[in-house]
Amino acid sequence: MRLSSVLVAGFALVAAAACGPAGAQPRGPAPVSGASASTAPPTWGTVSGLVTDGAGRPASGVLIVPAAADPDTPAVPELAVLTDSAGRYTWRLSPGRYTLAPHQGNRPYTAKAVTVTPRAQLEVNLSLT
Repeated sequence: MRLSSVLVAGFALVAAAACGPAGAQPRGPAPVSGASASTAPPTWGTVSGLVTDGAGRPASGVLIVPAAADPDTPAVPELAVLTDSAGRYTWRLSPGRYTLAPHQGNRPYTAKAVTVTPRAQLEVNLSLT
C-alpha cells in the first residue's frame, strides 16, 4: 500500500472520529475546501490558494497541513485539507502565525509562512517541486 493511501485513510479515520455524535456542535474552525471565503465567521481568517506541481500545473488531492509557528498561535483542530480537482484549497484558521505545507506522497515541497488576522482573506499559493 502506498504511503499516500495510508495517510489519506488515516486522516479519514481521524476526521470521522472527530465528528462526534449526531447533532454535536463544532468546536472550532473547520476546513472548507472549495467553499466561499465569505462563510468564515468574523473572528477567523481565511487562507486560500493554488497548489502546483513542478511544471506549474494545478495539483489535485494534495494534503495542506498547517502548523502553528509560535506558542501564541492556537493549535489547528484538524490535520489537513485536500486540494480540489483544480488544485485549490480553502481553510479557516484562528488568528496567529502558521506554516503551510503541501504533502503528496514523497514529493518534495515548498512550505510558506502566513500570518492570519481576524476577517483576513489571504491567498497563499504553494508548490510541489
